[in-house]
Amino acid sequence: MMPRVLKFLALTGFFVGLAGAGAYLGLTLVIRSQDTVVIPDLVGRHVVYALEILSDLGLNTRVKGSEFSPDAPKHSIIFQEPPAGAEIKKGRDVRLIISKGPETLVMPNLTGLSSQQARLILEENGLCLGHLSLVFDPRMFADGVLAQVPAPGRTVHHDRCADLLVSAGPRPAAYAMPDLTGLGLDDAILLCERTHLSSGRVSVRYDPDQPLNVVIDQNPAKGSRVTAGTSVALVINRRRSPVDPTDAAETAEGRLFRFRLPEGFLKRRVRVHASLYGIGTDLVNDYFRPGEEIWLLVPAEAYPSLVVYLDEEPVKARPLED
Repeated sequence: MMPRVLKFLALTGFFVGLAGAGAYLGLTLVIRSQDTVVIPDLVGRHVVYALEILSDLGLNTRVKGSEFSPDAPKHSIIFQEPPAGAEIKKGRDVRLIISKGPETLVMPNLTGLSSQQARLILEENGLCLGHLSLVFDPRMFADGVLAQVPAPGRTVHHDRCADLLVSAGPRPAAYAMPDLTGLGLDDAILLCERTHLSSGRVSVRYDPDQPLNVVIDQNPAKGSRVTAGTSVALVINRRRSPVDPTDAAETAEGRLFRFRLPEGFLKRRVRVHASLYGIGTDLVNDYFRPGEEIWLLVPAEAYPSLVVYLDEEPVKARPLED
């Protein structure tokens, strides 16, 4: 009887041990399966896709470099390590090499585009913008590309720069500079605006043989060839200011200050305040109609800055230029 009991106990212990060993091995496999992952095949995939997949698997992405490839599109994976199907633990590195695309490409056609559009297309294709040359052309809008080097369709290497010939628009009309001498400052400026010229530096000089407050000299001189937008410098016949510390000076240079009131329905109070040798003074303090423009000839040295108050609210501060 005793031997049979011992045999039974021995068999029971054996099976219990076998069950325990099986449970231990199963638990070990489960734990190992949770710590390791199988590397997917990333070759040919876009780098963004590879980053997402590896991040979801708990793996780190390491880019070993990039190479030109005639077959793989730009930003696609051309090599991975470890290879697809390998098992590695989470937190390990997967090394990738990314394609830079073909080493050569066909130069895109940039003619007819703006220079900004041409720049963007060049950058998208791994090319750079070289020299820009401007030429007047009546058939192409300003900033439009007229020609390019290399020509469209040429096979070029990456990082090649393209030189562009860009239109400056139609050539401005040229005409003879009108005679402004003898005109008041307001009339001279209006005539400049009507002939599409811009007002430049205004100087003051006193000539006792000429009427006061009129233009006695101009640059460009009358009859000179000018084009639209040419800056015109004027000299006004005016006595020197008694507060001018350089009493021996023959001329005083100034700037034409201009301010246009906003459109509306009611008159508004305008005050133009200046700093004169550290003392504040109002050059203008009056009511003006909506849209009306105020012009002031301000000596550059006497008034380093101006502030415009519209209904006692500062709306414009303008430091004078030399």
